[in-house]
Amino acid sequence: MADRAPDPRMLAVLKKAVGVLQEEGIPFALAGSMACWALGGPPSRHDVDLALLQSDAERALEALAAAGFRIERPPEGWLVKVWDDGILVDLIWAPMGLRVTHEVLRAARPVNVDGMPVPALAPTDVLTSKLLALNEGHLDFEGLLAMVRGVREQVDWDELRRRTEAQPLARSFLYLAGELGLTPEPEPEPARLTAGETEDLGALTEQTRRALAEDPRLGQLDVCITLRGQRALLTGHVVTRDRQQLVAAVVAEHLPGYEIDNATTILDDLPEPPATAEEDLGADR
Repeated sequence: MADRAPDPRMLAVLKKAVGVLQEEGIPFALAGSMACWALGGPPSRHDVDLALLQSDAERALEALAAAGFRIERPPEGWLVKVWDDGILVDLIWAPMGLRVTHEVLRAARPVNVDGMPVPALAPTDVLTSKLLALNEGHLDFEGLLAMVRGVREQVDWDELRRRTEAQPLARSFLYLAGELGLTPEPEPEPARLTAGETEDLGALTEQTRRALAEDPRLGQLDVCITLRGQRALLTGHVVTRDRQQLVAAVVAEHLPGYEIDNATTILDDLPEPPATAEEDLGADR
């Protein structure tokens, strides 16, 4: 598609910079609008963004300078810049709302850039920075909507909402994108229980625990029952695996319709405690 074609000079400079970093063994990922383009969005018409660790920035600058890039050190303190053939490449270690770490780089997705394998930041990370950078003098909703159309199936929308909920302009954009059908509905918040419902839940929990204690096959047990929605979480200790299965069966009898999550610990499976120094001496005698 014609509108997906990047600027040939920008693509050439991107590949040159990527080749230098790969040759030096410096971990990085394509970031910003270029990352969205590589993942299916519209092409960037401004510059190339590469994310890397702050500890690798100086080594990257030295390698790029040796390859003919012109170096620029802006005062912002979260990026450095290099130029080649009139194209700007930003080397960024702290984009808005994100710190580039080994974990962030490991989450990058492999993409094909004109036949060259390149890692690209996850779309959720890219859009986090884009949304948090919005301000009244920079409201490029049109460009952001084009990005979202291209990568929306790859975004963790609930996580993106959580990260940007304190930014009014970000919330406004996400609302607009939702109204246009570009984002899924947010997950509903769990319903709050009324005082009466809480009392009923407590009574149901106690009845089930009493049933465990009075069952002739079990007797008094060190088992805790926690009800969350339609899920019953069982914790505590049982003696054997048979007892563990029996506990779940008894709870299921008294809580029909509940999903039983049996997280009890079997005492027979616990490792033996290490011998004390006194026991070791006794064994030697």
